[in-house]
Amino acid sequence: LMAFWELHDERLDDERSISISRGLGLPSWSNHIAFGAESVDDLHAKRDRLLEYGHEVTEID
Repeated sequence: LMAFWELHDERLDDERSISISRGLGLPSWSNHIAFGAESVDDLHAKRDRLLEYGHEVTEID
């Protein structure tokens, strides 16, 4: 299973230390998040948890 995020917030400035992103030549608002999911149901549970914490989630087929 694989999921992708676009993390963009204009309130984030270039003063933040985001080593992984900057090391890859990406802007400061970009970052990588990875997690394991045992099944589609597990992936949906993780999605629901993100939604519970107020994060926007967009599904893509």
